[in-house]
Amino acid sequence: MPRNTWIEGHIKRGFDGYAQWAAEAAKQSGALFLDLNTLAANRYDALGQEGSRPYFNDLQHTTKFGARVNAEAVVEGLKQLRVSKLTKALATNVPAAAPAPQLQPFEVKGNQDEQQDSANTPRTGKVLLVLAGDSTVTYSAGYAGGLRSHFDKQLQVVNLSRGGRTTATFRSDGRWQQMLDLKPDYVLIHLGHNDEGVMTTRSLRRESGPLRR
Repeated sequence: MPRNTWIEGHIKRGFDGYAQWAAEAAKQSGALFLDLNTLAANRYDALGQEGSRPYFNDLQHTTKFGARVNAEAVVEGLKQLRVSKLTKALATNVPAAAPAPQLQPFEVKGNQDEQQDSANTPRTGKVLLVLAGDSTVTYSAGYAGGLRSHFDKQLQVVNLSRGGRTTATFRSDGRWQQMLDLKPDYVLIHLGHNDEGVMTTRSLRRESGPLRR
């Protein structure tokens, strides 16, 4: 997801950092890669720097208006990947995002903030999609609510994202195992924003220890 940083009238693309790492990891593992950074950046470039102001709360997090834009970028990416079980479950009556001043905040379906979905969330859909991410994917500060509104009832979204998580701490705090326990059909991983901080040897040992074991 692009940060709210602009250079010569264009939002800064993140392919010199976490977005590039994600692309390389997907290539090495054989996972599908959804270039959300570029898809969302294209939308904000079209709005322009001044026009994009109502869509961001700060450098990284969006308003509800921006969350709707980001959710639409995810849907566009899923269509490009041609994952049939996901695209077939897309609802057909979701209104397109309007300019921020006219857009009414979408209805958040599900839990919010600390009340994120959990491994105990009962399965209700034929297809289960689990979201594994940081704050940019939560219901309160991210696009999860908007993304959920794009699917019909045959696809269930369970959101295990949590603010501040890195690729290491998402596993070390047990969320990766919770995700596996749900036996999802698909997992959308959106991590990396918090991996760019400088890590000391002590913090690296604390975070990566569970991965080595």
